[in-house]
Amino acid sequence: MFFFRRSFAVFLTIGAMTYCGKPIVDEASRTQAQALNRLGLTDVQAGNMASGLARFEEAARLDPTVAEYPNNAGMCQFKLAQLDSAARSFAAAIKLNPKSSLYYLNQGTAYAAMGDRGVAIELFQEAIKLDPTSFVARFQLGLMYFNSGKQDKAREAWTAALDHGDSVEIETGLGVIAMNKNEDSDAETYFQRAQKLNAEFPQLHYNLGVLYQKRKEYTKAEESYLRSVKLDPKSFITYYNLAVVQSQLGKKDRATESLNKFLSILPEGFDAQRADAMRMLKELKK
Repeated sequence: MFFFRRSFAVFLTIGAMTYCGKPIVDEASRTQAQALNRLGLTDVQAGNMASGLARFEEAARLDPTVAEYPNNAGMCQFKLAQLDSAARSFAAAIKLNPKSSLYYLNQGTAYAAMGDRGVAIELFQEAIKLDPTSFVARFQLGLMYFNSGKQDKAREAWTAALDHGDSVEIETGLGVIAMNKNEDSDAETYFQRAQKLNAEFPQLHYNLGVLYQKRKEYTKAEESYLRSVKLDPKSFITYYNLAVVQSQLGKKDRATESLNKFLSILPEGFDAQRADAMRMLKELKK
């Protein structure tokens, strides 16, 4: 998630000079950069990231003293999947304004997208130091810990985030952590809270299905998995679990149908899962 700081001045521009290594920006350059930044924001709102990027980069060249220009350029680069460039742009914004929690948050998001969770965690932590009320930074920090298998730290970060906001993702994530720790009653409470926030979140219903399957409440599990695949029909793992519980319920035809769907959307590289599904199909035919 990215945020924009808007510049409200409106003028025209020319170029920048330097004195003793520090940029001296004339009024015309400053004004033109502000105008370009506004046009870039308009481009972004229209979904034209390439045009927005060009305007933000030109604004940063004309006035290299304003942190929001490289920040906004980094946002466009992120959206264009130019992740290395985005990280560098956010670093430039941080250098110009090291007190901005937002810029650390954005750079952390770029590193998270590149798979560098260690650096992302450090950046999100810095964002929280600068703004302890940042719900997004705490959410992202918890997500990095969760994806790194550090569930206790994820729980800590997400629980702290709830002091500043709420989201179906956090409630669902806390439910998964509780379920993994065999705290099934707490898990169900989190999932119920998540459902009140957004009953159309497919991962919520998938994880409810896992909880019910774990409890051997197969009818409820089937209902949850069916709702999940209706919301996210490309979730192959949900179809697999659905087939398992349908088999447990004696619904061989439906289990076969779910397995065939699983196999039809299973990506390349999941050979073990494909072989397991084929074995299940043979068992269902007996």
